[in-house]
Amino acid sequence: MQRILVVNDEPVIRELISEIVFNLGYEVLSVGNGKKAINFFQNGGEASLVITDRRMPEMLGEELTSWVTRNRKIPVIMVTGDDLEVVGPVAHAAGASEVLGKGHLTIELPAAIKSVIGPPGMLLA
Repeated sequence: MQRILVVNDEPVIRELISEIVFNLGYEVLSVGNGKKAINFFQNGGEASLVITDRRMPEMLGEELTSWVTRNRKIPVIMVTGDDLEVVGPVAHAAGASEVLGKGHLTIELPAAIKSVIGPPGMLLA
């Protein structure tokens, strides 16, 4: 089963994203910031995808995205409440596969996940 790591400092948003991911049939783990996500990977944790917030204490989402895509070579979806026209280019330059606004997560996130890593149980080459 594909595992998705959700990284968000807002418990309500983290839980919403985790619930969406779980209901789609993926295994889900979550942490509250980018440093905890990096620790997860450095301690042997594995994931098929990272879904991260942009604005978090200690580390911005684009910093985490850059680290993940450079060191783990797995895709990242960034979620933001900021202006997508401003954040999009920065997030994509850091390596994000998709950038989504928080306002439409229940609609846009399932399609973005399936586009990036395929349906649950499917491993993309």
